[in-house]
Order: sequence, then structure tokens, then C-alpha cells
Amino acid sequence: MIAPRTEADLRQIAQGALGHCYLIVGPPTSFRDTALRRFSALIHCATHQYCGSCAPCVQIENGTFPDTIDLLADGASIKIEQVRTTLDRIKYGPAAGPHLSVCIPHAHTLTPQAANSLLKTLESPPAGVIFILSAPTRSAVIPTIASRSQLIACSAAPTPSILAYLAQQSSAVDWPNALNAALIAVETGAKLPDGIPSIDHLLSATPSERLVMAHVCGKSKEILFLSLLKWIEELWEISQSVTTQTPLQSQIRQLDLLVEKIMELRYNLNPRLHLDHLVLAL
Repeated sequence: MIAPRTEADLRQIAQGALGHCYLIVGPPTSFRDTALRRFSALIHCATHQYCGSCAPCVQIENGTFPDTIDLLADGASIKIEQVRTTLDRIKYGPAAGPHLSVCIPHAHTLTPQAANSLLKTLESPPAGVIFILSAPTRSAVIPTIASRSQLIACSAAPTPSILAYLAQQSSAVDWPNALNAALIAVETGAKLPDGIPSIDHLLSATPSERLVMAHVCGKSKEILFLSLLKWIEELWEISQSVTTQTPLQSQIRQLDLLVEKIMELRYNLNPRLHLDHLVLAL
């Protein structure tokens, strides 16, 4: 889900003269990381519409497109070693088309060293390389990176639309871009192992306790995917309870975070680190 106005803005930018760095900002209910993925896809699509049928669109959908790089948090932050590895990979520019996109969701988790290392490349990027960052606000990233980025404000979707979207996804168990292996596991009746904590227990625990409690969920992508579905279902039930004391906006933020983590699961090679980042952010 992306707000219609934001979707229109992304298409217009992708069809015009592209800059070298964009910063997408918005509150948790804006689906800003989904907007980041869509913008990257729009850049590479032959029609700049994400048609779904051209070679880049098909490869992006399959996760095999060579000119998209994802720089994701290692645990709770994006570290300088990760940035250096990424910068080494982009030295020679795109391989298959005119552009290479480097996607950095949660850019606000860049460590100071990582941010400064990235900054040097933003000052003089290789030809054809486009950086796309997302963060809650412009001020959440260091000023020198923000000043070198073109800002895209991702507006929050209306609460009824978010609730309707989550209700539809929870009932259908048909997540766009979800991990194929995990979907197969669901369809074949794969079961969660013993010891998976409830979302209620996770939310009432301290950050260190959450890491210990959720350890069993990070053993594989399949288990993590099923755990995320379980937590979404539980959180959805809590949000429908008339006795809950948690503000609706907080519940929507938590549901949105779980949805984003399922979307990102196909791009993250380490389910344990993916899980750690989630439980610390809830």
C-alpha cells in the first residue's frame, strides 16, 4: 500500500531526469519502505510504470535483477563494513541497463562511521548509480546526507485504508513479494516449532528479553515468515478488542512494521539479524 499521491509522485520522478540520491521520508503508517521498493522498480521498468512484463520487471519480481542492491541493517544498525562492501560493488556502475539502484531502507540506522563513508560516494557517485534511502524524517539522517538528497515525502495512508489492507492480507495470506519458500511451507501445512512467543509477551518484555524470547523464530526464513504471520494475526485480534489499552496509532505502527518485515524478508539473507531488528523496533 502506498498513498495514491505518493504513487503519482514516484511515477512522475521516475519518468523525468533522475538525480543521484533520493530520501523518502514518512511516518510508520506511510509504508515508506514499500515506496522505496516501488520507486526502484519504476526506475528500472522499461516503461517507468512497473508494467510487470518487461525483462527488468520480471527479474525484479523474481529477485534476480542485477542492477538493484539492498543495503540492510546488520542487527540494529547499518555498519561501515557493509557500506564499504556495497561501494566496492558499484564502482563499475550498472551491468544490465542505464541505472543501478542502491536501496537503503532504515537509513537512519546508519552508524556515524557508515554514514560518513557513504557520504564520500554521494559527493561524487559513479555514473548511472542512484541511491534511494528511507527514514522517518529528514532530520533522522545526518544533515550532510540529507542535503545531498532529493526529498520525497511519503504521506500517511488513512487509518481505515490501513486497517482494511491489513484485514485483507491477514485473511488471504497472500503477501505481495513474499518469500516463495515460506508460502510453500504455509500451503503444505508447515508448523511452527514449540516455544514461539506470543506478540503480547514480546511487547511486554524488555529489549534484551525480546532477543532471547524470539531466538527460536530466526532459525530459518520459513519459521520467521510463519512467526510474522502469527504475530500479525494476534496483534490484529488485540486491535479488535474493546478492552485493549494500547492506542490505535501504536497498534497500526506495529502492524505496519510486521508487514514491512515480511516484504523485506526476501531481500534479507540472514533471518536472525532480520528478526533482531524487528523485535528491537516493535
